[in-house]
Amino acid sequence: ASDVYKRQPDGLLADRPTRRHFKPASCITHDVQHVLFANGTVATECYALLAAFKTKLGIDWSELAGVLGAAWCWPAHRRAAGSSLHKMFEGPRFKSSDAAEKFKGQASEVRGVYTLIRHIVETHVAPKPDRMALLHKEVASFRALCRVADVVRTYKAGGATAELRFRDLVEDHMNKFGLAYNDDEATNARPKHHKTLHIPRQTARDEMMLDCWVTERKNGIAKKCFEHICNTAGFEKSALTRMLAQQVRSLNQPHSLGEYLLPPMCL
Repeated sequence: ASDVYKRQPDGLLADRPTRRHFKPASCITHDVQHVLFANGTVATECYALLAAFKTKLGIDWSELAGVLGAAWCWPAHRRAAGSSLHKMFEGPRFKSSDAAEKFKGQASEVRGVYTLIRHIVETHVAPKPDRMALLHKEVASFRALCRVADVVRTYKAGGATAELRFRDLVEDHMNKFGLAYNDDEATNARPKHHKTLHIPRQTARDEMMLDCWVTERKNGIAKKCFEHICNTAGFEKSALTRMLAQQVRSLNQPHSLGEYLLPPMCL
C-alpha cells in the first residue's frame, strides 16, 4: 500500500478522472522499521560514516569485516543472525552496496550492524584526538542517530515516556546530519529523513509506536510456502493451500506465546 503514495505520474492518485472514486490520502502513517532500518536513515548514516572512514582514515570495508566476524557474544535469540553480519562487508554484498552508494541489507541486519559500528566509533575513533579531528562532524551525527534508535528500542520495550524527548532527538540528528553531509550528494538528506520528523507526532497521537517487524516476519513465512512451487499454472491455488496448512500447523502448537487452537474434545 505504501507504493500508492509515492510520486508516480502514471499512478492511481495522479489520474484526475478517477479522483471521484479514489480520493487523495488524508492520513499517512510511517513506521519506524522502514523509516529507520529498511533502507532508511540508519542504513544511510552507516554508509556515509563508513565512506568517511575510507576517505579520511583509510579504513576499508574489508577491514571491518574482520571486526564484525570476531567472536562476539550475542544473545541466544540473535546468535545465528549476529554471527553472519560480517557477510554484509564481503563479496557480492559489499560490491552491491558500494555500487548503489548505500548500505544494503535487511532491516534486522542493519539494526545489528549499527550497534557494532557504534562500538567501533566509541572505542577506536572517539578516544583518539587525531581521528576525531577528521571525523568530529560525522561522529556527532552518528551519535545523534544512535540516540534516536535507542529511544525507538526503549519505547518498544515499554519505555512509556520515550516519546517526550523523541522529537528533540530527531531534530538534533537532522541538524548534525546536515552539517556533516550537506555537501555530499551521495549521502545528503533523503525523504525518509523527513518522514522521521512525523514519527514523534504519530506516536503521541496513537499512544503507541507502530512498526512492521511482525508483518515482515509473516511475509517471510509466506514466501517459504511458495518459493519451491514449479507448477505456475496453479500457482495461486498451491500457494494459498500451503499457507493455510502452515497457519493450521502453527495454531496447533500449544507452546506458542500467542493464540492457538484447542484440540478436539470428546464428550
